[in-house]
Amino acid sequence: TSSQPTGVIIEQAPLPIRLVFFKGQKLDNHHLLWWQTSLEENNAYFSIERSTDGRNFESIGKIDGAGNHVGLKDYQFRDYNPAQGINYYRLRQVDWNGDFSLSMVIALNNEQSQA
Repeated sequence: TSSQPTGVIIEQAPLPIRLVFFKGQKLDNHHLLWWQTSLEENNAYFSIERSTDGRNFESIGKIDGAGNHVGLKDYQFRDYNPAQGINYYRLRQVDWNGDFSLSMVIALNNEQSQA
């Protein structure tokens, strides 16, 4: 008997945005996150979420979306209080009606160098 593997998405509704990329970089005293969309439909806002274990995320900021937009749109967010060690980030895109989708997770290391 054949069974479907767990964790595999068989069908998925179209996302209300087309996320071109989501990237991050550790700078001197903060983490810079940036992303780009190529299409937005009913996009109210992005909630930027952070985790230290990759499982339990909390919102650390909010950026207004473009609503309805066709074409490339750039966004950025700076985390001035990253946790020590690995910080995991994701975007929660929220529609005007409250529906949401989650981006992939990226990880940035905030290890302090030894002097």
